[in-house]
Amino acid sequence: MSSATESVPAPGRPAPVRARGAHGVLLSLGLVGGTSTLAVMAWVGGWLEHGVPLDGALPTLLFVLWDLAPFAGAVALVVATRRRQAGGTPALLVGLLALVGLSAWLLHGMVTSESSTAALLLIFLPLYQWLLLGVTAAASALLHRWRTRRWRAQRRQASCQA
Repeated sequence: MSSATESVPAPGRPAPVRARGAHGVLLSLGLVGGTSTLAVMAWVGGWLEHGVPLDGALPTLLFVLWDLAPFAGAVALVVATRRRQAGGTPALLVGLLALVGLSAWLLHGMVTSESSTAALLLIFLPLYQWLLLGVTAAASALLHRWRTRRWRAQRRQASCQA
């Protein structure tokens, strides 16, 4: 056991799932989603041409934070589950891919729409994103719990046969 990815699990604990590369991908998904949302907001709001209006800087800042909060929550979810629930990494990957995909699809629809109310999406999109993150967190926890129980059952069966 010379590599850093191999370790001996503590007695009574399942062997850790090593997904260091996967966590990097998950963190990148959250950062890409947040950056792309910020870029669309800057383009739609005219900040690239005219700059951020200083007379409404506080509401603008609060609006930006409102839209970026789900991606910050996604990054926090990845960091929080990195050690405790490594067995739920596949559910996190699917959930964050869905989060970024949903966001990109809806933002593209907003930008290409001719409707005057299309920008309302920037108000309601974070609600859908938080809902998706909640489902993702629950799926990750359930997958981790299922894997842990399965590992314990296999361990008990092996000890009974020995």
